[in-house]
Amino acid sequence: MKKDIVLMSSKITVGLSLLSYVIYLSIHQLDIIPTKPWNFDLTVYFIIWILACMIIFVWITRFCFKRPRTIQVIIWIAIILFVNYVWIKDNPSSGIFLKDILSVLWVIITVLWFTKICIYDKCQKKQEEAEVEIIEV
Repeated sequence: MKKDIVLMSSKITVGLSLLSYVIYLSIHQLDIIPTKPWNFDLTVYFIIWILACMIIFVWITRFCFKRPRTIQVIIWIAIILFVNYVWIKDNPSSGIFLKDILSVLWVIITVLWFTKICIYDKCQKKQEEAEVEIIEV
């Protein structure tokens, strides 16, 4: 139970931090993609905002997926592709580190996938109960 509480609070902290950073960047209208117009930046901000809100919602509700590791891989691949193919540029003089933050996030998700830390105890118990076969004699 303690593991679940620590896990939930750390995940919510990461999600809220990402959400607040994206809100900060969008309020100050910092250009994260210098080669594209501002509308493209707003689209990227919106996608990252939705991702952060989804992370926070799923981790607050402690929703159990049927295949949690598969869902984690889908999010992992989506973040990898999003970070590498949206052309976000970091600019340390302006305080823009969004590409680095998202890259670190997908590295953390990769490590957590291999260690199975992101799966709550209640979800593991529910999955084990579903796999148990009842044999009647």
